[in-house]
Amino acid sequence: SRFTGKSIPTLIAKIAVDQVRKSTFITANCQRQSIFGPFAVSTFFTYNILVEGGTLEDAANWLKRDLLNVMFVNWMVWPFAVGINYALVPPVLQVPWINVVTVGWSAYLSAKAAQK
Repeated sequence: SRFTGKSIPTLIAKIAVDQVRKSTFITANCQRQSIFGPFAVSTFFTYNILVEGGTLEDAANWLKRDLLNVMFVNWMVWPFAVGINYALVPPVLQVPWINVVTVGWSAYLSAKAAQK
């Protein structure tokens, strides 16, 4: 048989579990991107501005001006990177895959921080 389940109830249960996993993944990813993403990006740029001799007012101005644009890029990169990670990347390569994406993301943030 094409399906590993031996009965209709087993097949239905497997499909239900799969749907719950997808729902959990989507919910967790949305929470990460709506709560942690803005916090992490704001913290990165605020710290960067302060280390370069700027003030909290400079950081607040940057956040008002550029945070939303950076978050749009964040939302274009991370949900897809994480989705690819869980859907397509074998478990042994998941950490290296996310590390590669993180290097690219860090390069983007650094380039954005260098713009004045």
